[in-house]
Amino acid sequence: AAASGAGGAAEGAQDLSIMTMGYQLSQACRDRCEKELKKEIPAWVRISHQQVNDNHMKKAKGMLYGIEFPWSEQMVVEMGPAWLTKAFQTAGTLGHDNAVVEIITEKKIKV
Repeated sequence: AAASGAGGAAEGAQDLSIMTMGYQLSQACRDRCEKELKKEIPAWVRISHQQVNDNHMKKAKGMLYGIEFPWSEQMVVEMGPAWLTKAFQTAGTLGHDNAVVEIITEKKIKV
């Protein structure tokens, strides 16, 4: 997926929107980790192959963030860059000053 964000960082400033060593050592990263660690983690519910086969073309809310979750590459493409942006921002992976602008699928390897 391609992303676009706010302009480049000022010279000497660290870009805290990507997983650099600077980010990993930053207060922003510590804050994000503490927030994630405070979340109540739902019990993992095993599903059968039959459940996957019966539901693989449906969308459903995910267990961790409660947003609609695609089961296939085709669904990710159909849901588009706006959905992927929302998913990454909800998880804290992508800053709110950044967005996915295009989804480019892999042609040689299919999921």
